[in-house]
Amino acid sequence: MSTEANVAVARQFYDCFSAGDLEGVMATMSEDARFRVPGKPDEFGSAGWYDKAKIRRLFELMISRLKNGLRMEVLSVLADGDRVALEVASDGELENGRRYNNEYFVLFTIANGKIKEVREYNDTLHAYKTWIED
Repeated sequence: MSTEANVAVARQFYDCFSAGDLEGVMATMSEDARFRVPGKPDEFGSAGWYDKAKIRRLFELMISRLKNGLRMEVLSVLADGDRVALEVASDGELENGRRYNNEYFVLFTIANGKIKEVREYNDTLHAYKTWIED
């Protein structure tokens, strides 16, 4: 695949997420894909590596707690071959009234037109305070 095609796959991941299309999100990922949620697992229970089935369950949980989904905006792109790095901003309101507006740096590895690996970095303190803290 060309670098441009790999960028398109990474962008499609977030386009589908913004549209509330979880099936589309999952279709961008290979069957053996893995996704890294940032943080230290002993400090932030959601942190760590997820396989495709486990990340789907996390996305389903997130979506179920949002009033109107989560808008994901790609702000910038860097790409080299099968690696695509995106700067992304999110915005959404949880059912409890909290606003989740995080900033991300995400490194994708693409193989054969599908996402093979995702390494996400974001403000874990904001994520904790919005999603977890009572």
